[in-house]
Amino acid sequence: MEAVALMFAKVLGPMYLVLGLSVLLYQKVWAKIIKDWSTNHTSLIGLMLFVGIFGLIITLSYNVWNFNVWLLVTLSGWAMVLKALAYFLLPGKLIKYCMKMGETTWVQYTDGAIAVILGAILTYYSYMI
Repeated sequence: MEAVALMFAKVLGPMYLVLGLSVLLYQKVWAKIIKDWSTNHTSLIGLMLFVGIFGLIITLSYNVWNFNVWLLVTLSGWAMVLKALAYFLLPGKLIKYCMKMGETTWVQYTDGAIAVILGAILTYYSYMI
């Protein structure tokens, strides 16, 4: 079962690492992207479909709640599913409010730092050990 977690960690780790570094290094660019998304959040339908499907694939393939590094894979899968559900089921005004909050600098730096840390942990454990 850990082989499945390892496979997902090899995908999620570098993805989180690159996205987190991108947010930290190019915060102003990401602020513009998020601002565009907040004015037209329907442009995210394709992305949210992908996020939901990928999250479901992860949770259906590896849904193990043991307290170890692979728990990050399970939590990532569930976070993706919940994010997609929220996008499709919450009212548009609430989604726009959340996106407005995402435009703030401290939220972007916090999200970027969390993504870098998760990416570094998953990359290290999936490629180095």
